[in-house]
Amino acid sequence: MMEEDLDILRSDWKAFIGRWLPTISPKDWAAFGVQAESMLDRLSHQVKLETELLYDHALRDGVVRPGGLVLH
Repeated sequence: MMEEDLDILRSDWKAFIGRWLPTISPKDWAAFGVQAESMLDRLSHQVKLETELLYDHALRDGVVRPGGLVLH
């Protein structure tokens, strides 16, 4: 399931980039904003899912300790 979702997201990302780059016409800024927000929401959701998956494995395998994040 995750692999299929990633394939769809990858394809949609390529279409998004192809649609809006290399330049965005000023008249298209509103449409770009709507599509960019949607794409960024989807990418953020995917990163969250992957982080949760990797964090669970890292905890189980002792790579990281449970608790809050420590920034240095």
